[in-house]
Amino acid sequence: MLPECAPASFRNPCPSAAGTGAQVAPEYARSDCSYLPEGQLEQGKAVLETIGRNIAALEPLVRGAEPSLKSRAWADSKISAHHAIIPTAVPVPGAGLSEPARLVYELIARRYVAQFYPAFRFHQTTLELVVQGETFRATGRQSIESGWHAAIPPARAKSGREEEQGDGEAAPKLPELAKGEAVRVDEVFVLAKKTEPPKRFTDATLLQAMTGIAAFVIDPKIREILRATDGIGTPATQAAIIETLYDRAFIARQGRHLVSTPIGRSLVQILPPIATTPDMTALWEAAMKKIASGYMPLDAFLDGVVRQLTELIASGRAKGPLVVPGARPCTAPGCQGVLRVRRSGQREFLACTRFPDCKITAAVAGERASGRPPRPPGRVPPPGSTSASTPRRGATP
Repeated sequence: MLPECAPASFRNPCPSAAGTGAQVAPEYARSDCSYLPEGQLEQGKAVLETIGRNIAALEPLVRGAEPSLKSRAWADSKISAHHAIIPTAVPVPGAGLSEPARLVYELIARRYVAQFYPAFRFHQTTLELVVQGETFRATGRQSIESGWHAAIPPARAKSGREEEQGDGEAAPKLPELAKGEAVRVDEVFVLAKKTEPPKRFTDATLLQAMTGIAAFVIDPKIREILRATDGIGTPATQAAIIETLYDRAFIARQGRHLVSTPIGRSLVQILPPIATTPDMTALWEAAMKKIASGYMPLDAFLDGVVRQLTELIASGRAKGPLVVPGARPCTAPGCQGVLRVRRSGQREFLACTRFPDCKITAAVAGERASGRPPRPPGRVPPPGSTSASTPRRGATP
């Protein structure tokens, strides 16, 4: 299983095998399509054999696969901009991949191998019992044939409230009863529980929420539009969007969870609802469809976007500077800005929010202010300048 970490860590984790330059997987790492071209089915046997050679642990699964099987994933009509992520037929030993690359490759490979296994078959049983006029329902599942679950095992159970049963095989087996058969109630009890707030986002659940943004919309018309879209961003941009939230200090990490910061909360409070809800995404998506169908000229859409953004900017300026609890005011005389964390290479520093009008900066630990950010370690100073840490060419260290 993949370790939980920032989405940006896996933007392109396995482009090639170390030292070989050979592209092993995926062919394109930023596709959200789940379907494959039917013409590639004939390559299945070769790709399966390569998977078995690249990852020895998957060799038994490859032997059990049946290349002649055709799953529903092979469908030309359902392919969008790019087909699903799959391994290539380039044979590279597993030792040639870095650990993150090997983990990602194995996930991709397991999904591919599963397409050549039969369906998962099980008995699903539902019992409805009427007790004193109240209807109670119980469900049970009994596995008959594991099928493709041999390649993709049920998810590992998580601790606490996050415990999952994966494919449901852990559900209890129910007794065989005939319709209308009477049963005796041995025990009745009430579980004492209390409501809990929604769970905090993690990197993984935030990505899921961005894709399924329709679930967070109240307006049924807007929700219907968003269900037909990719949500906020695309697989190629979602990781970068989250990283921007970190870079601008709108969110922060607390362990594995993501929390909003005073800066992020203050920004949401000052912005109008149209800028803090997914509705704008849905309206723009609907306009794009009209443009594609020829019912709306592109210029009309762009004019509307410019007009709306102009109004939003004017509204924000009219409210004055954003007041952030605990913010550190800029030290420049007469400046109304505040200092916030910026990055330069691997270093962090404080810079005024009124940049470039105000070029005041300070160390994060923060006693000394200057007119420029601290230089990251190892960077060569500009021509004609000197540095105490980087000697000039020919100078004595």
